[in-house]
Amino acid sequence: MQRRAFLKLTVGGTLALASRGWAKAANPAKRPNVLILMTDQQFADGMSCVMGKTYLHTPNMDSLAANGMRFTRAYAPNPLCMPMRTSMITGLYPHQTGVQSNGAQKWKSSPSPFLGKLFKDAGYETAYFGKWHIPLNMKKKSIHGFDTFLEKEARLDPKHAAKFLAKKHTKPFLMVASFLGPHEICEWARKQEIPGHQLPDPPPLDKRPPMRENYAIPKNETDIIAYARKSMQANSKFPVGNYTEADWRRHIWGYLRLIERVDGYIGTVL
Repeated sequence: MQRRAFLKLTVGGTLALASRGWAKAANPAKRPNVLILMTDQQFADGMSCVMGKTYLHTPNMDSLAANGMRFTRAYAPNPLCMPMRTSMITGLYPHQTGVQSNGAQKWKSSPSPFLGKLFKDAGYETAYFGKWHIPLNMKKKSIHGFDTFLEKEARLDPKHAAKFLAKKHTKPFLMVASFLGPHEICEWARKQEIPGHQLPDPPPLDKRPPMRENYAIPKNETDIIAYARKSMQANSKFPVGNYTEADWRRHIWGYLRLIERVDGYIGTVL
């Protein structure tokens, strides 16, 4: 398949299928339920089915990978949360929506039909649980289309999404479960309390995951990249400029524990 066509299918994904009338199949009984599970700030290989079980065990993600498809060449339209999430929910690129940072945003034009709205108009029951972080007031259900909406407490508690799935449904449903983890790595990096229950103390250094292969500063690092790196590390939000090996290995250990925690949330939903 040509890459351009492939990317349109994967990035547009469910949005494209819904907009083409797939969700409006003549026989409602044949219309599938759709469950979208989202983690936040998890790197693509952060599963034990890829990394092995020496330092990480994610049985629920592994099961999804084993029984489905894992995309090994997928690309985000923007590395920041709000632009990326806005693209996912509308099927538009950040330059089209005008949402290109995490700051206060104004839409470049009227919002595109949202994922929830497309499914709702097709006769689906729609629900969204967890982190939103899109520049649209969650109360504007007529725009985003999610009839059931619970944000803050659902980011770290899967029981809300599980309860929705367990109830009787008279219509096919679209449900999004958007979890915060492992985004709590930001607080862990700053050695602050993390949202939800705290992680235990890390094990001794020799029991922590090893350093990454690309840890060292590149020998051919350009002046502008060096300046950008030092400027970022001087920011209190990214205080890793003076990290020792022990700090970095504590950081990696904590990150993997947070991935395991969100894997447990996924297991509760499944």
